[in-house]
Amino acid sequence: MNVAEPTDSTEPEGRIVSQDPGAGRAPGGTTVTITPSNGQGATVPPVTGNPQEAERQLRAAGFTSVTTACTEKDDSPQPTVTGTSPAAGEAVGRGTQITIEYTAKTC
Repeated sequence: MNVAEPTDSTEPEGRIVSQDPGAGRAPGGTTVTITPSNGQGATVPPVTGNPQEAERQLRAAGFTSVTTACTEKDDSPQPTVTGTSPAAGEAVGRGTQITIEYTAKTC
């Protein structure tokens, strides 16, 4: 058995979050690798409103690297958040760059 480096996960530190090969039976002599959580993960929250509000929401959730990406849209009178990358609901490290995607009449 091998123990991999801890990975970002929302699970408590030390809890096993993956194994390779997966669950089931493995032929004799197969090396099984387990990966523990480092407890540093967070789930990207859904964000709404304008980009500044979305950034505040992400920083309040503990994310430290937040950027924006604008797409020009003629019928968008106010800058409006359309999503994030990584998407809401994904578990990532708190230091992962989160990009707020939004539309605006001019970028």
